[in-house]
Amino acid sequence: MSFNKQLRRKLQKSGRRRAGALPYLSAALICEKLLKEQDGVATPVRVVDTLILNPGTNLDEIKKHEVATFSPNLKLYVNLRPGEVKNDKSFEIYQISPSGKRHRFGVGELKFSERKPADGVETVVPVQLKLDPDIFGTYWYEILVDGVEITRVPLTIKLAEQTTVNSTPRVPENHARHITSEVDLCPHKQTTNQTQEVEARKEGQR
Repeated sequence: MSFNKQLRRKLQKSGRRRAGALPYLSAALICEKLLKEQDGVATPVRVVDTLILNPGTNLDEIKKHEVATFSPNLKLYVNLRPGEVKNDKSFEIYQISPSGKRHRFGVGELKFSERKPADGVETVVPVQLKLDPDIFGTYWYEILVDGVEITRVPLTIKLAEQTTVNSTPRVPENHARHITSEVDLCPHKQTTNQTQEVEARKEGQR
């Protein structure tokens, strides 16, 4: 284990002692939609950890801004269980960009005081991206309760690969050989050959 990880664990443990009892994490994810049933059950739809931008996206327009904000129409869903917690707790959400910059993304209060130990306390926050100048990479959403990190949720931004179609094959012989092999493997080839033979016999009988 690296020194940084050891130090981080020590800080988290000391933070937990200062904060007292903390809730248990039941779920933390990014999704496109969250359905809420009549019985109160939440259903995340299309869980997302990678955002792929189309090649036609105007990246230059985004890069003009020193700190560009991008709204990808996603939601950050967090579900916590009180456990031994008897009082309300504050929460904060920070976005950590690929370059290491931190932006506070959300803040609020978790109402644990009137909940049973296993009851779920949910938070749903629309995702806002504070983009780095080069845009791409993994952005982390750090969730803290009473100043102590509970978990992190990743969201990676990629550019879709652009497919290039060549009008003339670079090596025509290889291209022709590839097409021939594909035809040989075609399951309809035998049927096609039989049809051609029948047509040839008909022509010969005329």
